[in-house]
Amino acid sequence: MINGVVGKSYGRNPEQSMALIRQDKLKIAKKIQKKLELQDHHVGLELGPGYGWMAKSFATNCQRLYAADISETFLKKTKMECCELDNISLHYLTEFNFDFLKEDLDFIYSYNVMIHMNAFEIHLMLELAQRHLRPGGRFWFDIC
Repeated sequence: MINGVVGKSYGRNPEQSMALIRQDKLKIAKKIQKKLELQDHHVGLELGPGYGWMAKSFATNCQRLYAADISETFLKKTKMECCELDNISLHYLTEFNFDFLKEDLDFIYSYNVMIHMNAFEIHLMLELAQRHLRPGGRFWFDIC
């Protein structure tokens, strides 16, 4: 039951399962892309790209992807993962705003991020999403 709530277990040393974790993240990315009805002309935002595995999958299937995180360490990992792509831009978040956006968005997604936020922060994130999504745009996120 716990697995269903908090995700798949990769054992006591998940760093030894990075290839499997990458595979699983790519499968999840494809499912989210299907739910968002992602198209190659879409512009979107990932909140909390982590290692950049999902960001790379999204960026190869859309016109432009913004990726924003509060962790400079994870932004560096995303930069390494997506270094050959020229349609992704990385942004370090120091406060709740999306001032770096140059256009309205067709989609926003966030996976395993909001579990780290309190209710007030989630509310702010939902308001920001609403403000920056085009009419008909979609926001996909999970809570836990």
